[in-house]
Amino acid sequence: MASPVSQLPPVQPALPSSLLTETEKERLSSQMNAVNLQISEFRQYLISKDMAANTVQVYSYALRQFLCRYHQADFSSLHLYKVFLLEHYKPQTVNLRLRALNAYRADPAEKLSGKRHQRGRL
Repeated sequence: MASPVSQLPPVQPALPSSLLTETEKERLSSQMNAVNLQISEFRQYLISKDMAANTVQVYSYALRQFLCRYHQADFSSLHLYKVFLLEHYKPQTVNLRLRALNAYRADPAEKLSGKRHQRGRL
């Protein structure tokens, strides 16, 4: 039986597909597949850490929102996302979404080496 948090809707393109060229469609499809893969791996990581179902769902949503806007977690993108959040959401929501990204940034280091690398927080 599938977990209630096992699936989020797939990433949807911003433009109707009829307005995109075949090359743009392929590029967008590739990006969407990469985002969905990253989110799926992150969800499995959160589940393995015994996070509550609601936490998994909310953190996954935050990661999807970030990756659909910026595509990579570099300092500049993280800063822009934080500014976006501050302009559009209440402080409690901003903090929740930033906690989600901090968890996402911690995930690869633990999976690759079994220990956490020292990284700055947002």
